[in-house]
Amino acid sequence: MKRKLVLLLVLFAAIQANAQEVIDLDISRSYTISVGPKAGANFTTMSGNPVGINMDAKMGYGFHAGLAANLHMGRHTESSKGGTGNFGLRLEALYSQLAVKAGDNDLKMDYISVPLLAEYYLTPRLNIEAGPTFMSMIKSSPDNMVVDGASIATSQLKGNDVLLSVGAGYEFKNGFTANVRYNLDFTDLAGNMPCKTNVLQVSIGWLFKIAQ
Repeated sequence: MKRKLVLLLVLFAAIQANAQEVIDLDISRSYTISVGPKAGANFTTMSGNPVGINMDAKMGYGFHAGLAANLHMGRHTESSKGGTGNFGLRLEALYSQLAVKAGDNDLKMDYISVPLLAEYYLTPRLNIEAGPTFMSMIKSSPDNMVVDGASIATSQLKGNDVLLSVGAGYEFKNGFTANVRYNLDFTDLAGNMPCKTNVLQVSIGWLFKIAQ
């Protein structure tokens, strides 16, 4: 009887230990989700010219600000915490102002910008990123500008665009982030303005873990 009781207790202890291990695995996620604000500077250049017009485009300076969400997946090693692996995803929603100088004009274009980027972590904190950035124009100014003796109606600038974005970022232990990104445009701004904008972005942010 005592032997059966001992075996029963051992079996109960083993089942309880196994259940606790399963619970621990469920609690210890293999990813982290972080969200927070970010802001920075835009350095915009413009290439291309309408027929017979020299845009004489020079770099202009703007800004961007908004929210970022980051999903960091996997583990760096088997004993590492979740969210230290090689792969991640980043989604942002930004207000972004692009500005260039064309002749004597300061052309400003305001967008809602939504980057959706795949990340590869070279270390648990240093990553490189690439993916599309979806742009939707809110407004532009001036409505009309004179360049090289020709009048160009900037009111015809297209409302939506998709850019290819590549960059790198670093995430500090306290959640502070630093990022540099280059956005490459492949389509014209408008039929009457066959020019493309390319944007170098430098930004900082602060991410707060909401799942880990």
